[in-house]
Amino acid sequence: MVDIGEMVAIEDVDPVDAVHCPRCDLVFGVVHYEHDDTYITSWTEFETIPRYCPWCGEDLTNA
Repeated sequence: MVDIGEMVAIEDVDPVDAVHCPRCDLVFGVVHYEHDDTYITSWTEFETIPRYCPWCGEDLTNA
């Protein structure tokens, strides 16, 4: 877990905490909620590594 009160280099952060898109320069994090394809069944946040950038759509699986 990263202390957001401290400055941390992006490349030193675990990808479940923050990801840097090399294409559009967005730095972001994502969470996953359990669902049944219609409803969210649990609002508990689960750490997730994103596959694509939400701004530009860059494939981050090979980044």
